[in-house]
Amino acid sequence: MRSCTLILAAVLLLLGPASTRAQADSTGTRHSRAFAAAAVTIEPNMAEYGVPGTILVAVDRSGVVFEEGYGFANMEAGTSPDPRSTIFRIASVSKLFTALAALQKVGHGNITLDGDVSEMLADDMLDNRLGSAVTLRQLLTHTSGLDRRNYGSRAASPAKVEALGEHLAHALPPVVRDPGEALIYSNYGFTLVGHLIERSRNEAFGAHVARTVFEPLGMSNSSFDMLGDAPGLATGYVDGQAIGPEPAHTAPAGRMSTNGADMARFMLAVLNGGRVDGRQVLDPNALDAMMQPQYRNAPGLPIAYGFGMWIHDRRDGLLDSAYHTGDMRGWSASVEFFPVAGFAVVMASNSAEGGNVHVLFTRELLSQLATAPAPVADARGPFERLPDQNEYLGEYIYGGVPETTFDRFTTLITGAEAVDIGPDGVLLVDGDPYVEDEPGLFRRTNDTSPRLAFVRNPRTGRMSIRTYARTYFEVTDAIPVSRQRLALFLSLGVIALSLLAWGVQALNALVRKQGKLRDRWLKVWASLCGLSYIGFIGGFAAAATGASMETGVPTVVIWLLVLVSVGAVMAVSMPVAILLAFFASDVTTLSKLHFAVFTVAALVATAVFWHWNVIGMRV
Repeated sequence: MRSCTLILAAVLLLLGPASTRAQADSTGTRHSRAFAAAAVTIEPNMAEYGVPGTILVAVDRSGVVFEEGYGFANMEAGTSPDPRSTIFRIASVSKLFTALAALQKVGHGNITLDGDVSEMLADDMLDNRLGSAVTLRQLLTHTSGLDRRNYGSRAASPAKVEALGEHLAHALPPVVRDPGEALIYSNYGFTLVGHLIERSRNEAFGAHVARTVFEPLGMSNSSFDMLGDAPGLATGYVDGQAIGPEPAHTAPAGRMSTNGADMARFMLAVLNGGRVDGRQVLDPNALDAMMQPQYRNAPGLPIAYGFGMWIHDRRDGLLDSAYHTGDMRGWSASVEFFPVAGFAVVMASNSAEGGNVHVLFTRELLSQLATAPAPVADARGPFERLPDQNEYLGEYIYGGVPETTFDRFTTLITGAEAVDIGPDGVLLVDGDPYVEDEPGLFRRTNDTSPRLAFVRNPRTGRMSIRTYARTYFEVTDAIPVSRQRLALFLSLGVIALSLLAWGVQALNALVRKQGKLRDRWLKVWASLCGLSYIGFIGGFAAAATGASMETGVPTVVIWLLVLVSVGAVMAVSMPVAILLAFFASDVTTLSKLHFAVFTVAALVATAVFWHWNVIGMRV
């Protein structure tokens, strides 16, 4: 009997590990099949979106389980991307490594998560007049309250890249909202994190990340300092045309270069608690903090932000993930970790449109791995109008639009997000119908998960719309944005018609050699004012957009801002000229009335321009 028991025990010991290995092999095989099935979508979607090349690398905790390259690394040379060796620029995926470097310094006691950043910097670089301190935690979760700056981040050439401290000294936006109030994605916030790392050890940011992250991981082809062309680097494309390196002053936020093999080592380390090749090379506490929700833009939203990563809570739990995407001119990338399921995926493309390919691949991958059928959208209706929904009505402006610079004016032109009640009682957000699941938490009527929330600031009373990644603030102006835009366009219409009428009169007077001196003087004065405004509007739309803004405010935009400021000076002096004209006997009553109407239109346009940061050289 005893011998039988020993034999049975021996059999169980043999079968136990084999059973575990079989289960692991089964899971790995299932993942590999899912990757292969989802990868079928890549090439058709690359063709649809005009993406030259893409790589895909997937790992589980044991190693690489799928890797493939598609299309061209360089279309002119006809070279294909190698999923292991071809180097890509990964844009905002760089933020993972900036966050990791900062959190490891926190673990070593060099800097603190919740201390005042201004004290750690020991200078006056951060313009914060709101009283509340900005912390590293807030910088790493995009909740610092920094204004958005939409230009000046890219250098004209590698030789003109400024040191982080030098650039931030003149380019760091001010704090314009309460730190911790809301999530407003900020590249300059992460650039400031990079500078903070530099200041803590008097070591250049790129060198520090190389020493503390890349070298321990064996990421020998990764760098934040690859400013120009390099061996193995793919060529970036915009609309099918090859572009140059396009270095930036904001490297910690989005200028890392790497390849699939290096990213595989990083993903393996993350999945294995910082261990790779049997060695502990990364701080497991830092990795754990990155993968945990640190800030949710509103309770109930399914996606939160960790440190340098978005955290997506999916309903089945198994496919919960931590991820980041990135795109810039000529490049795009995405990395996503599925810690419960035990695998991770990285994709990179040499076109900004590659993000579409990555999203569609991930959607198909999740479909392949789904353990339960997708829930059916709730089709209830019609919906009753709830009395408390009235507090949500109004206009909202995207918080990512700068509050302190001239490009705030673009919001006036494009318009604010309007919230209203539809005829069937459904809340309409920018025309889309939403139903309230919980107080303040809404989803589209054909969706199953919440998409946005309404949150009121307890200090200011200002309402905001929150999605997981964006915040829209209630417009508190006495005059709605839509009416301000209408007033501007009507004023410019009056000015344009006046210029046309005076032009016709001038030609007629020139032919007949007539016209009163005072009348002509007034018309010239008013015409210069009107031409300044019309010229600004015509030139701004063409000059203040596109990649040229990335290297700073173009000279033509500076001149346009000077032009509109000169027009404003002439506009505010028009009432004096009109007053003199009213007492002049050689100006007709009709001309006096016309000049009065023109003056009112010019002053209205001036007020709108001033309110939206156009006047005063606010760059």
